[in-house]
Amino acid sequence: MLGGVLLALGALAFCSGSYVITTPRRWIPGDKNQLCINIQADQTTGGALSISMTTPQSRPHQKDTNVTILPRETLSIAAGQSHHCHDIRLPAGNYYRGYLTLSGRLNGASVEETVEVALRNNRNKTFIQTDKYLYQPGQEVKFRLLTVYGWKSLVSREKVSTGREEERETE
Repeated sequence: MLGGVLLALGALAFCSGSYVITTPRRWIPGDKNQLCINIQADQTTGGALSISMTTPQSRPHQKDTNVTILPRETLSIAAGQSHHCHDIRLPAGNYYRGYLTLSGRLNGASVEETVEVALRNNRNKTFIQTDKYLYQPGQEVKFRLLTVYGWKSLVSREKVSTGREEERETE
C-alpha cells in the first residue's frame, strides 16, 4: 500500500478516462528515462504518442528562448496492448528544467499535454578510503566508504554491516 502511494507521489500522471501516462518528475540528462502508457480498457485500439522536450536558454540582455533537447519522437502502442514502457535517452547537458510535450491519440482519445519536468544530473558520489596506500601480501585490508549525494553533497548516514563488527565486539 505504502509503496503504491510513494510511486504515485514520485511520478507525473496524465489521465483522461481511457489512458494514464506516467513518467518520473525528475529526468536525468545523459541517461535513460522512462515513460509508461497504460490504456484503461478491455479492448484497446492502441495508438501513437509524439513526445518532445524543450528547455529554456538564458542569454544576458536577451529574452529567454526555448531550445529543443529531445527532438520529436513517436511512441506507439499496439492494438490489444494495454501497457507499454518506453526508455528515452535524454542528451547530456547542464539543464535545470524541461517542458515535455505529448501529442497524439491513445485508444481513440486525443492527447495534448505539456508538463514541466525537473532535469538534474545524478550527483551521488562514493569515496573509498584505506588506512594504507600499499599492503603486503596477507595483511588485513581496512577501508571505509563515504557516500555523498544531492546538490549540497549531503553525507549518507546509512550504516553498512559487514559482519566483522560483531566479531570484534565478542572478542
